[in-house]
Amino acid sequence: MISVGEIQRSLTGVWRIVRRLPGASDCFDQTYAGFARSFNAMLIAAPLILISAASVLQMAMTLEDSRAAYDGISLTQYALVELGGSLFGWGSFLLLMAPLSRQLELGGTYTSYVITYNWGALGSHILFAMPLTLYLMGLLSNEAAALLSVPAMAVTGYYRYLIAREVLGASLTSAVGIVALNVIYSLIINQISGMMFFPSIGAS
Repeated sequence: MISVGEIQRSLTGVWRIVRRLPGASDCFDQTYAGFARSFNAMLIAAPLILISAASVLQMAMTLEDSRAAYDGISLTQYALVELGGSLFGWGSFLLLMAPLSRQLELGGTYTSYVITYNWGALGSHILFAMPLTLYLMGLLSNEAAALLSVPAMAVTGYYRYLIAREVLGASLTSAVGIVALNVIYSLIINQISGMMFFPSIGAS
């Protein structure tokens, strides 16, 4: 069982990493129990992923160019596919990183990398969900919500570069490659799930 205090400390650690502040590592439970509990971030992120999915579908239905392709897709189906794809991509990427970290002779820091990755992923879902929630509430337009998602993507990429470089201990080139692999892998998972469940739009 994970406590609210540990969630708060871990997200504080994420903030400290992004800001390059000292003491970031002290905010995370670096034990194997902390490693296991860090996967609770997936459960906490689940409602945020559902909110984001609902927002994307609503945006698509308001755009003339995409309305026909999305017509007939239920909100429940779309949200559940997005949730399943996101969580599968999240977990399977970390599984992929296990042999890759050993290949790079960085296996000793893999556990710490996973811990910071998991809590950072929760942080990124919070960032993405904030403008999309305001959009669902009618407080932001399509354009404004989409525009505010751009900084969230940039911060997520920067954070993942920092933990690959400073927590995992990868070289500059390897850290950039890991971030690129993460992006490409997520796009592939997204494309496959879209083709399986929503052939009319090609991607979920």
